[in-house]
Amino acid sequence: MPITEDGQIADLLISGESPFNRLNDGQYTEEFINYASETIHNRIKASAAPVDELYEYAMKYIELVRPVYAKYLREETSKNKEDFVNAIKDDGFYLIIPPFCKNIVPETIKRISVEMGIEQQTITYANYDDKGNRVVHVIKDKGIIGSKYLYLLGKIPIDSVNCVEYGYTSQFGLPIRPNSKTVKTQSLIGSTPCRYGEDETLILCLSMDPNVVKRMYGIYATSPVARNMMQYQLLTAPKPTDIDHIPISTEDIIKSDVSIALLKHQLAEVGYEIIQLN
Repeated sequence: MPITEDGQIADLLISGESPFNRLNDGQYTEEFINYASETIHNRIKASAAPVDELYEYAMKYIELVRPVYAKYLREETSKNKEDFVNAIKDDGFYLIIPPFCKNIVPETIKRISVEMGIEQQTITYANYDDKGNRVVHVIKDKGIIGSKYLYLLGKIPIDSVNCVEYGYTSQFGLPIRPNSKTVKTQSLIGSTPCRYGEDETLILCLSMDPNVVKRMYGIYATSPVARNMMQYQLLTAPKPTDIDHIPISTEDIIKSDVSIALLKHQLAEVGYEIIQLN
């Protein structure tokens, strides 16, 4: 993996287009601030300067990153500067930077670079040639390598159960999406059922055979018999990710389909009977 002159090694590489495609270029700022924080941390840890001098050096950096937080820290730590400096030596910086912080702009990065002496470095990486010799390559453009936060997707990232969901059902046994935020957040397990809306239904019907659409609807939502069959397959198959067919006929799915039964009942109330014609 690429490594800088001061020993920072990249744990992962991301495409340079990714942040702009996803409109989250703030991760570049994040990596810079993390790198700068680690650099200042190492300087303080290696310095033999007096506590007051190191305290002011640390506070200068924090004020550049977020003045409001720096003001709060001064109020809290001015009477125990040595403890604060020792905490930085032991654990590095803890910076509170909320989303959409107005101070975090490109000009801030430039100012931190100049005033704190954060410079881009030569980056190298190594591989092996056909003879097994280690060859070091120098990347043309200088840069930095900073850490980046990675999040698991979930309402509650800590202790949350990921990749497992259940769905609420109506009195007819059809999947529904609860509107209440209280209901949605009362469980660590996600509560978004597998279902299709009107737009998805229209697109599917225009794109494929109606029998395929009916099978997808029945297996994932509207047929309790088909849903149970799918759940059984997921629990018992040697390789659940390789399942390519649920062993139930389309006719049985239609017969056990709750949405069709509900529609038939509603129309029967006003004198209409629906029958299937092959």
